Amino acid sequence: MVVNAFGWAALGLILFGMVIPFWMMSYVTTKIAVRWSVDGADESRIMRYNEVMDYLHSTLNRPKTDSQCGASLVASIRELKNFPEHRDLSVMYLEEINITGTGKFNDLAKLEIKKVESHLLGQNDV
Repeated sequence: MVVNAFGWAALGLILFGMVIPFWMMSYVTTKIAVRWSVDGADESRIMRYNEVMDYLHSTLNRPKTDSQCGASLVASIRELKNFPEHRDLSVMYLEEINITGTGKFNDLAKLEIKKVESHLLGQNDV
């Protein structure tokens, strides 16, 4: 079978006009999507930060008679170090916490608040 000039022209138009641009656009779109997923805020990470903040808030609002929350309070404060992209919110929230007790966990929580604030404030822009 012999292909004439019209056949070669039609094949070239299909190949260079449709197939190659389609694959190039697919490739570029994939690269952009991968970059956004790495650079952008991950939804699961945002939800994890919200969980930590909700737990911290609910722990601080428990009745003073519940003495079993000292270790979990300190652990949730420490967890805020893992979210430097939300450091402004975390630092503002930590500044509002007022721990007045004199127990071991109270002292540890005061120390941990200072450590986390200094860690988050020392971070470069994320």
